[in-house]
Amino acid sequence: GKKRWIFYSPDIPPPPGVHPSSDGEEVCMPISLGEWLQHFHSQHLQRMAKYPNHVLECTVQPGDVLFIPHGWWHAVINIGSGMNMAVTHNYVSYSNLPTVLRFLQKKKKLISGCRDRPNEAIQPQHLYTECSKIWKQVLPPTLWEQALFQSEQGWTNAAWKDDDEKQKQTTCPSKRKRKTANSSISSTTTDDKKKQPYNSIMSKAKSSIPLTSNTIQEGEEKKEHADDEPSLFQFSFL
Repeated sequence: GKKRWIFYSPDIPPPPGVHPSSDGEEVCMPISLGEWLQHFHSQHLQRMAKYPNHVLECTVQPGDVLFIPHGWWHAVINIGSGMNMAVTHNYVSYSNLPTVLRFLQKKKKLISGCRDRPNEAIQPQHLYTECSKIWKQVLPPTLWEQALFQSEQGWTNAAWKDDDEKQKQTTCPSKRKRKTANSSISSTTTDDKKKQPYNSIMSKAKSSIPLTSNTIQEGEEKKEHADDEPSLFQFSFL
């Protein structure tokens, strides 16, 4: 089926209603895509006008292939009735190799897809060493040395920062009651929305971003949520 995709560059603030922690490991966002569209779509359209090259939308037709740049926030809306599915594939390229190397070193707790297969998969604490052995053998020496150097200097993608528990903060608005059922969203100004955030629909979820090459159905890459939380709609970033 058809899908409408929404993209936000990591070089600008996250999508409206999406509040990542300072290190990018935890995200506060609406519980469902419907909630996000109802309460934040007008702000999204304003962002598109303000950042025409950084906030993008497109419609994917059946059989199309779509490339999602590394680190871009993205969400998808199924269009039409009937069955609608997609298959995704994550991979390491020359352009994101420095970030992947640093991720394997600094973000081990966010690596998924292998902990439940201890006898079949390399575990997170060993992935950096094992992958480095292979990449060092197959990549041109200059390219490998450059990627290794860049990974040691810092993140090459704005979506990530190093862990710093003292400064770690997820900016989730404090909880307050929803508006009454007869309140009109269209009559609420942007300033009013800032004063009256829809905090009852906000929930915190831990990012879970696999670096394996397994083929998975769209959405499965972010199944690991905070304890006791239901499965949520996600703005993902890879």
